[in-house]
Amino acid sequence: MRFAALARLAWLRQWRDPASLALSVLTAPCFALLYGLIAPGGEQAFAGYLPSLLVFSSIMALFGAAMALARERAEPSLLLLRMAQVDGVALVAGFALPQLLINLLSLALTLAAASAVGFQSNGSLFAVGAACALASCASIGLGLLVAATAKSVSRAFLSASVVMFLQLLFSGLLFPRPSGPSVAVAGHNISLWDLLPTTHLHLLLGRLLATGDGALASPRLLALALLAALFVAVGGLLLTRAIRKSARA
Repeated sequence: MRFAALARLAWLRQWRDPASLALSVLTAPCFALLYGLIAPGGEQAFAGYLPSLLVFSSIMALFGAAMALARERAEPSLLLLRMAQVDGVALVAGFALPQLLINLLSLALTLAAASAVGFQSNGSLFAVGAACALASCASIGLGLLVAATAKSVSRAFLSASVVMFLQLLFSGLLFPRPSGPSVAVAGHNISLWDLLPTTHLHLLLGRLLATGDGALASPRLLALALLAALFVAVGGLLLTRAIRKSARA
């Protein structure tokens, strides 16, 4: 039951820092409530604001995973020793699961807060939830990659910030998405920026929440699933090697 023990230790780490836990869970829901209470335009305005807020919320998993794991590497502990004893799959699952559940709770509370102030989704909440869950997994995978290369919490924060800005600037979330090199695969043009999970999440949520059009759901969900699997697999492999090296030091 090494996986269960590892997950328990990871949960205890989260509960021992209630301020950080509260910020992770409640920041996005509070912004949703604030926007709904003060912004003019009601539901129509929310349709443009909420997708961006949910994307930001999914990115927060990147910081949670990167900084928590970097702290364990920088300060050898029982958790680090336990992580060094399990295989890569159990390590990633045991430590990433709490991060994922925290992020999904924040996303659910964000949708609930938006609904409480008048927003009504025109699309499938199941598809919205699936997209956010996959994007959160991809963010955790990127957090694993950051933690594998960061030897301190401050470096993990700075590296995660760079990854966050990369996703924000080139996914179309803040500015129009720039054109870039692309290749045709199965009749679809895939650009360099399609490697960013936020690209697919933003396009999918914008269409689902505003119009209810689910035509993009299947290909975008598939893309998010593939990116999540890729980032988690590579990040988990590199992190496993880094943790075992740290535990031997």
